[in-house]
Amino acid sequence: MSGLQATFGVLQALCTFVVAVCELLAWVYPTVACIPVVGAIAAVVGLFVTLVIMFWVGDRKAKEPQASSREKFVESVKNGLLAGWDDPPPALVKYDISRSTDKAGQLCTISVRGTNETGHDLVLIPQEETTREASADVSDKWSRLTLSVAAGSDSPCWFSTPTFTYEANRVPSQEKTTEGKAYLETSSAVVGKLLTPNGKRDNLTTYDFAATAPAKPSTGSYAVFKPGEFFVISMVGIVNKTGESVLQLIESRPGVLGCVQKHTWKRVE
Repeated sequence: MSGLQATFGVLQALCTFVVAVCELLAWVYPTVACIPVVGAIAAVVGLFVTLVIMFWVGDRKAKEPQASSREKFVESVKNGLLAGWDDPPPALVKYDISRSTDKAGQLCTISVRGTNETGHDLVLIPQEETTREASADVSDKWSRLTLSVAAGSDSPCWFSTPTFTYEANRVPSQEKTTEGKAYLETSSAVVGKLLTPNGKRDNLTTYDFAATAPAKPSTGSYAVFKPGEFFVISMVGIVNKTGESVLQLIESRPGVLGCVQKHTWKRVE
C-alpha cells in the first residue's frame, strides 16, 4: 500500500468512527442539536473519501520499487553466466526408441536404434579421451549414446525388474526374451556397456545402458562409425504398475554439451 492510500484509509476510518460516536451521543443527549450536524458532516466527508479511494487512488499504479544494489549484482552475474553457455547441438546420430508393450506386469523390450545418416564417417572417441580430443570442429566425432531407465517399485520406474546385467550379443537376428538382460546388436565397431547404477535407493535404481566407442588400441587410430551402419541397444524387463515414466537418451560428444532427449511413457493395465 502506498503512502497516499494509507492516508486516505486513515481518514475513512476516522470519519466512520466520528459518525458512530455522534450516533451514540445523539441517543444519550437527544436535546443537543449540534451532534446530528457533526455526524452528518462526518458521513459526507467519509463518503467523499470513499469515492476518492475508489476512483482515483485505486487506479493509480504503484511504482515498482527500484532494485537494490544486491539484486542488481545478482542479475548481472546471472546474465553473464548464462550468456557464456552454448545450447547443446542437435543429435549427430539418428535415434529411434520403441517399446514392445506398455501394459503393467508384461514382459517388455525397450530398444533404441542408432543409425549414422550423416553421409560421412564418424570418429568413435572413447569417453575417457573426450576431454583431450575436444576441438572446435566436432561434427565428425561421436562418443556414446546412453539409455537411462528407472527400475524398481516406485512410481517413476518403468521396469519392476530390480536388477539388470549386460549380455554381449552381436547377432541382430537373435531373439531376446530374458528378463533383466541388456543387449547390444550392431553392424559397427560400437560396443555395449551397462554403467554402474546411479540414483539408487530402496525402491528405485536408475540404469544407464550405453552404446559407446571402443577403447583406442595401443597402436593405430580410433575406430569409425561408417555411413549406414547402426547399433541397437535393448533392455528387457517386466513393466511396473500403472503410472508414468520418463526415459532419457543422452548423446555424448567431445567438446560440446550432451544432447538429451526425454521420452514420457504411460504404463497401463
